[in-house]
Amino acid sequence: ETTYTIEELVAQLLEYARDLAVAHTDQRIKDCVITVPPFFNQAERRAILTAADMAGLKVLSLMSSNAAVALNYGMFRRKEINATAQNILFYDMGASSTTATIASYQTIKTKDRGYTETNPQVTVLGLGYDRSLGGLEMQLRLRDYLAKNFNEVKKTSNDVLESPRGMAKLLKEAGRLAKVLSANSDHLSQVEGVLDEEDFKLMVKREEFEDLCLDVFERIRAPIDAALISAGMDISAIDQFIIVGGGTRIPRVQTVLQEIWGKELGKNINADEAAAMGAVYRAADLGQGFKVKKFHVKEAIVFPIEVDFERQIENEDGSTSTKVVKRSLFALGNSYPQKKVMTFNKHVADFNFSVNYAENEYLPKLEVLAANVENISHIVASGVTAAFAKHNQEGSEPKGIKAHFNMDDSGVLTLAAMEAVFEKSILVEEEKPEEEESTLSKLGSTISKLFSGSEDKVEEGKDNKTEKSDVEKDGEKDSKPNKEEKVEKNESKKKTEDKEKNEDKKAEKELKPKQVMVKEELNYTVTYKDIPDLSPQHLKESKKKLEGINAAESARHEKEAARNTLESYILDAQDKLWQAEYEAASTEEQRTAIREMCSVLDEWIYDEGFDQDASVYKEKLGLLSKLFGPIKERVQEHRDRPEAIQARTTLILIYLSLSLLCMLVLLCIHTFKKRELAVPGQHYKSEGRWFTVTEKLYALGLHIWTYFNMVGNIYKGKGRPLTENNKTIDAQASRENAKSQRGGSRHLRTRNLSRHLKNR
Repeated sequence: ETTYTIEELVAQLLEYARDLAVAHTDQRIKDCVITVPPFFNQAERRAILTAADMAGLKVLSLMSSNAAVALNYGMFRRKEINATAQNILFYDMGASSTTATIASYQTIKTKDRGYTETNPQVTVLGLGYDRSLGGLEMQLRLRDYLAKNFNEVKKTSNDVLESPRGMAKLLKEAGRLAKVLSANSDHLSQVEGVLDEEDFKLMVKREEFEDLCLDVFERIRAPIDAALISAGMDISAIDQFIIVGGGTRIPRVQTVLQEIWGKELGKNINADEAAAMGAVYRAADLGQGFKVKKFHVKEAIVFPIEVDFERQIENEDGSTSTKVVKRSLFALGNSYPQKKVMTFNKHVADFNFSVNYAENEYLPKLEVLAANVENISHIVASGVTAAFAKHNQEGSEPKGIKAHFNMDDSGVLTLAAMEAVFEKSILVEEEKPEEEESTLSKLGSTISKLFSGSEDKVEEGKDNKTEKSDVEKDGEKDSKPNKEEKVEKNESKKKTEDKEKNEDKKAEKELKPKQVMVKEELNYTVTYKDIPDLSPQHLKESKKKLEGINAAESARHEKEAARNTLESYILDAQDKLWQAEYEAASTEEQRTAIREMCSVLDEWIYDEGFDQDASVYKEKLGLLSKLFGPIKERVQEHRDRPEAIQARTTLILIYLSLSLLCMLVLLCIHTFKKRELAVPGQHYKSEGRWFTVTEKLYALGLHIWTYFNMVGNIYKGKGRPLTENNKTIDAQASRENAKSQRGGSRHLRTRNLSRHLKNR
């Protein structure tokens, strides 16, 4: 016996869905967006991704069904969305579950490649659900009601409740009956061969159906209350109430929702395909083959997540004890996709921590058991001791260990990276700022200048005068050498001043300590505690198993198609050989041989050849078609002959009509030419141009006429030459005549011209 995991079974469903999409679009499909219930936990979401990987699909994103419905509603109402938030409640009752979602629509500004864009966004504010409330629950109760009434009739001694086949028939009838009772007050239920070939009939009223589901209808309000509580708002803050899902078509369900809302329910969305259409838009946005307008989606965390780790604590007596510390990572209702960083400050060596679900006190006990929200993963961080030892030697100060968590678009939590952060002090050259004089020193220097400034000026003036007089005594002879000496002195002064300035700048720069952050990447291993991921070897074996199943399924389809084709051909040949058309198209010996082969193959296909390969069926079909195929072709030719003859006749009539039209055109041209020639005063130049045109048209028309007549006679298959004035003119003569007319147009024009001059 072969066992299959849940992922392998889901992978087969995804492959079947892909085959349907490929057959519909006639294109290769690899990328997809998969909708999941909003209450799927981490393990279930990872299992869906694994199943898609087995099926050879690339998942662009997992999307909650309620968010997909909200996206489908908003993508056709972009113009109605503005900066003011609009709160809409979606109530989705499907076959197996019910969800109530409060979504908010408003426009936001985002930056993309340096440009600011304003796009709409839908944010899930609140969620309430019942994972067992749906149309299937009502259908099962109606099935049990039909089974009870069937046993009460006592048409057979056997109990239908113990017959899986009988219960399956009643379940199908219950589904049909529930749909009919949604539009009718009563309906007659009829089931053939329920048990022991006994039929069953029962008139069911809508009131009876509603009485069976009274406790189910009482659970309709609970998801709405849960959604309002999680969103922190009252029902008066809701702008619209939209119903989705096949279960909302039941009149009693709509009545209960109408009483809760107090207004008219919104039904302006496709109840069956809203989630699928929203996922299609999401796939077009994330994929590379399409370009659509941006519409941001923010989903909400249903189950809060926390991080648990141990810490050593010193007691008053000097002993140490271990304390479990819990830190919230993603709280209830947090939007995602989102990234968060958690810092561990007290760990200086390798350590481990766990990622778990937080306390779910708001959930009922049965829901906690069904959701299986306990442990998620256990993470071991390594390399911490070595990193701290390395940086302690360098005098760095530790700033903690940072763990980077990412909740992606699919709602799957992953640990992206871990790193140890240290603060290190390094010396950096900085320019020393100029020292500013104090206010008192400035005031003192100013006062001193008031009393001593004039004497300095006088002394400077005297010195300048004496220097000037000394220079004048030296005479004009020494003026040039003095000038050169002055230039050299100035240059040397400049060089010394520049050196002094550079030395002063170097002296002004000083080394100052600066704090920088140093990050050291750490190694870590993640072990999932809820449902362990498949190992690479197991995943490879699962893919190989699915490939074998697909190959066997393809071979089975090919074999069944080949067997059906052979069987149909045998029955078709046996039936047609007795028809008059096929008897006229075949001989008695041919019909006898075909009948004998059909009889042999008919016995063989239900005995030895019932389970043969497709190649065997194709071989048998080829042998039979060699005998019966030519007869079918002759009959088909005989059936197509009248239509072909009609088409040929129509073509001949078209040829004749065109020929007659050409003759009329040529006759009109010839008549008009005679009238023009009869008018006196025609110039030679104009006559030459006129004759050239008319003769060419005449020759062209003659060629067309000859061609159409030749083609018409050849297509008719008469093989008789054309006749003119009881003289036989074959095709070769017609071509020579046309050639002579085309080549002798110049002589014809000259002859006509001379005749005209003679008449004048």
